[in-house]
Amino acid sequence: MKAAVLTAPSMLSTENVPRPQCGPGEILVRIESAAICGTDRRTLHYGHPRVKYPRILGHENSGVVAEVGPGCSISVGTRVAVSAVIPCLNCRYCREGWHTVCERQETIGYEYDGGFAEYLLAPESAVAAGLVNPLPDGVGFDEGALAEPLACAMNGQDIVGICQGDTVVILGAGAMGCIHAMLARRRGASSVAMVDPQGERLECAARFGADAFHTALPEDMVGRADVAIVACSSSTAQGEALRSVRRRGRVSLFAGLPAQEESECFDTRLVHYSELSVFGASGSAPEQNRLALRLMAAGAVQVGALVTSTYPLSMANEAFATSALGSQLKVVIKPGMSSRKRCEA
Repeated sequence: MKAAVLTAPSMLSTENVPRPQCGPGEILVRIESAAICGTDRRTLHYGHPRVKYPRILGHENSGVVAEVGPGCSISVGTRVAVSAVIPCLNCRYCREGWHTVCERQETIGYEYDGGFAEYLLAPESAVAAGLVNPLPDGVGFDEGALAEPLACAMNGQDIVGICQGDTVVILGAGAMGCIHAMLARRRGASSVAMVDPQGERLECAARFGADAFHTALPEDMVGRADVAIVACSSSTAQGEALRSVRRRGRVSLFAGLPAQEESECFDTRLVHYSELSVFGASGSAPEQNRLALRLMAAGAVQVGALVTSTYPLSMANEAFATSALGSQLKVVIKPGMSSRKRCEA
């Protein structure tokens, strides 16, 4: 099969690799849509401590079940979304229901090959955790691939506790910022403002639930919001998030920083004297992925509208380059797409 293989930082090439063999408890999925995430871009260029080369990246995936191993109840031909974060289900955190901080967590696209390939093998541990879920009627493959980032945003907002009447500032107007805007509105936020230095990106984000857009945090917004969500990989944005919230406000450090970058803008005096609550958020739990699919099926969130470009697998490098542009929200790789073709939404 063909796959986009990462062999070293910034070294990505489309190669012929063996098609995975399906063993007991495993499910082989023919990939239809695999979306590029900011984490994929950071891993491509800077590596990741959990990624050993060679590796096939891609943790936002959907497709069709091509083969099932003994012990699996799902049928061949079922359309599915494949979630990425695999909890062990046995450690103290899993027993408490905190699957996102599992002590022995593994991830498709890190420890296991991901979806930038014609086929993805969901390991037995992922199947046992309930990470291969049928797509509801009316939910397409692009939407199915975006169930994973939607579930991650749900996890972040569950932790920070967005509720009816909150004023929310989102720093970063990429796809995750837009998902957060849609979710915050659904949870009853009274106002949602987005801040991003790229005006082009703000224009793309204007249809996803926010009611104010700024290329920098205005002075009249400093110390006013109930909640700030950092939805971009920026230490500067983390500092601005602290400045944006009122006393006893809540801040979600939703987006991670590259390992080489430290936050020099994080003023702990603001946290101390204003009694701010600062929360981390990483990944999603299996049940949140299933809920994400149900929300999409009900039309509660329009994640399919985030897809701005699609590429064939043979143009994976071009897809990654496009995904970094301010004019893009979500770029999707489609292994079944003609190798001479790309599409813009």
